Parts: sequence; C-alpha cells; structure tokens
Amino acid sequence: MEKAMDLLTVPEVARILRVSCGWVREHARGRVRPVLPSVRIGRFIRFESEAVSQFIVECRCLHNQILRRRKLAA
Repeated sequence: MEKAMDLLTVPEVARILRVSCGWVREHARGRVRPVLPSVRIGRFIRFESEAVSQFIVECRCLHNQILRRRKLAA
C-alpha cells in the first residue's frame, strides 16, 4: 500500500513562499516562469510538499547562476 502524500492548497503554498495566492496560481498554470509543479484535482489545484521544496531549491540555484553571470560580466 502506498503512503499518502502531503498535498498543499494554494493558500498554504502562498504562505510558505510568502507570495500572493494569485502568484501561486499563475505559476502553477504555467503562464509565468518558473513553473510551480501542481496537481489538478477537478477544479482544485494542489501541490506536493516535496515538489514545493524542490521548487525553492531550483529557484535558489537559478538566482545564484544569475548573480555569478553578472559578476563575470562586470
């Protein structure tokens, strides 16, 4: 039997990332980058807690790469 996953709601993810619910929805729909991985359950959007954690790590790496490029260009 599979272990149940922790699924987070839009407000919960917004609180974790300290952004608006609208920001979370736009990134979950893929309209804006970076795309926030989500699961559609009917009309509801849910997020796996592990995917949100990985999203944060990827954003941090992307930010660090941008900073390094700016330093090299200066």
